[in-house]
Amino acid sequence: MIEFRHVSKHFDTPHGRKVLLDNFSMVVPSGAKIGLLGRNGAGKSTMIGMISGTVSPNSGRILREGTMSWPMGFTGSFAADITGRQNALFVARIYGVDAESLLGFVQEFAELGGFFDMPVRSYSSGMKARLAFGLSMGLGFDWYLVDEVTAVGDTAFRKKSLEMFRNRLTDAGMIMVSHSTSTLRDYCTSGIVLEGGNGIFFHDIEDAIRQHELNMDNAFVAEIEGGEGNAELLYREAKKRYQNADYLRAEEFLSRALAEQPERADWHALLAEISRRLGVNDAAIDSYRRAVDLQNEPRHRVGLAQVLAAAGRVEEAEQEFQQVLRVDPNNSAATYALGRHRYRQGQFDEAERLLMLTLASDPENAGAHRVLAQLYDARGNHPQALSHHAAVARLLPENTSFLLGYARSQRRNADTFGAEATYRRILSLDPDNSAARTDLERLK
Repeated sequence: MIEFRHVSKHFDTPHGRKVLLDNFSMVVPSGAKIGLLGRNGAGKSTMIGMISGTVSPNSGRILREGTMSWPMGFTGSFAADITGRQNALFVARIYGVDAESLLGFVQEFAELGGFFDMPVRSYSSGMKARLAFGLSMGLGFDWYLVDEVTAVGDTAFRKKSLEMFRNRLTDAGMIMVSHSTSTLRDYCTSGIVLEGGNGIFFHDIEDAIRQHELNMDNAFVAEIEGGEGNAELLYREAKKRYQNADYLRAEEFLSRALAEQPERADWHALLAEISRRLGVNDAAIDSYRRAVDLQNEPRHRVGLAQVLAAAGRVEEAEQEFQQVLRVDPNNSAATYALGRHRYRQGQFDEAERLLMLTLASDPENAGAHRVLAQLYDARGNHPQALSHHAAVARLLPENTSFLLGYARSQRRNADTFGAEATYRRILSLDPDNSAARTDLERLK
């Protein structure tokens, strides 16, 4: 249990007093998985600090039952001049746990190798984070405090860390701060929303997220009402919503921005992309045409051509692609899109020419490499296909679908050892990938 009794916390700033909590009282039950939400500056990290004991309230008390972790990923308390092992030994003595057991766990889990016996000042930030994460997992707290960090390191280490963290949460409570609502949904069942010096507890994390989003919207509306530059604010908010896949609200804000400044070509282009994500191709076409009318740039025409092709209006798409290439024959976006279109039409020679032209100006274009790999496989030119599958795997090393294509290409080219390594790489990223597992068993 964590209990706040009449807790107040404020900071004095050059602009006046910033009140984060004002006579706040709440009881958080043992074992709860709490998501802590609030706007920037609402006091989320400060509350984590007060719970952990690193920040003191101005008044009131915080009562804690059970052991409390430091904020996950926090590395500021390591003594830089002694080794990782010595730091771990010091932590073991502070918490009164078996030193040998903790040292063994951390050494194996953190994967620091010889650096475990080197001064912490020689560590990279990632190595420090792995040491801190290993210590927090090795101690097995009753409460875990998470401030935007759940795992560190490469893909395999992150996967191992998240599995261990979930295992620890079986018998522990957690308070998590994250700007990612998907992360909060994944880990939390309840929520606390901080706003205006108060905190409201919600038994259902979905209710907490809805209240937080309502607070965010109300704050944004209050910011733009009666102010200058409303259109720019609306555009920035729309772009942020688009990046967060909140397409309906992005469309709403951007439409309001364009009502004030209808001559902004880039804004119309963004509205077109939002409409594409919403599956409204006709609206996307209209917005791209408006962008082209206002600013006749190749990127707008390429976007228009891509939407036309997606809508099945092939002849119009062809005209737009060709118009771009007449002005800019080496436009990689146009050559790639048209090359992919030619491949789907079965015009392999023209597709190959356009895709090779794409790679001449944009050698890191994973899409062009992938289509060429498929094209050469279709022709039976497996060695040539392998080189492009390898390029895709290098450019997108965590995409298991593309890695599967690479492994099968290696197998077709009698590279059994390479194929086995790639299949194992896929299974390290996705242990439930049945296609990779079946192929690997057949390979043996």
